[in-house]
Amino acid sequence: MIEQVATQASGINWTNIFIIAGFVIAWIACGIYNYGRSFAYFQRKYPNLANMDYKDDKCYAIINGIAGFLALPAVLIVCSPSYGFKWK
Repeated sequence: MIEQVATQASGINWTNIFIIAGFVIAWIACGIYNYGRSFAYFQRKYPNLANMDYKDDKCYAIINGIAGFLALPAVLIVCSPSYGFKWK
């Protein structure tokens, strides 16, 4: 009873905070996954162009990383897992 009154008095809804924090952590994890998989795909699928297109591939991978859940279906469909992950 005392905890409930203290929570209501402070106005903090911890359930919502945990849901938002979980969503942010999942978005970041998804972004890291998207970045690594899409960058590896372009660098390893086209090795002859890898050095020349390095900056473009990195920019595309960063955009996929920022997009998080929104880019996940495209990364799962287009970027074959056989290319693995690449960070640099």
